[in-house]
Amino acid sequence: MVVTVSFSEPVNPLTVDETSIILQDQTTGQIVVVAVAANATGTVATAVPEALLLSNTVYRLQVANVMDKAGKSIPVTGIFFTTGE
Repeated sequence: MVVTVSFSEPVNPLTVDETSIILQDQTTGQIVVVAVAANATGTVATAVPEALLLSNTVYRLQVANVMDKAGKSIPVTGIFFTTGE
């Protein structure tokens, strides 16, 4: 599974990493280890979990501490999603 984050404006790719995109299992509270990368234009980031996500589980994806190309922080954003079977 790949989680994709699209930004409305280009961000500084150097600010997009494992500390700025966090995936958390809402049942256990455990942080899922992900490999994070931003595309060259800074408009899309991907987070690839190192292990398969559990089925029928609620996860929270949080994006924080990401800056745009001008050095301005983007607002902290989070979403919840549930995996299928």
